[in-house]
Amino acid sequence: MRFHQLEVWNGATGDRNKKVLRDFGRLLPELDIDDAVRSATYDLARRAHSARILIPITDILIAACRRHDQVELEHRR
Repeated sequence: MRFHQLEVWNGATGDRNKKVLRDFGRLLPELDIDDAVRSATYDLARRAHSARILIPITDILIAACRRHDQVELEHRR
């Protein structure tokens, strides 16, 4: 399985946004979701749940991929 544009496409609406995201997607790196990433995702999810912190699973997966592949994270609040 490859993690590529999951979060970016999550809020896409309209043809214009989708075209921009398709073009932008060609520039995004693709990160593998292997056993190590899956394990890290489960661990982060369990820790958040134990601390009673609600975090969307896509955000947890992104954090696990970022940590595993040691890449920077672009974000916008």
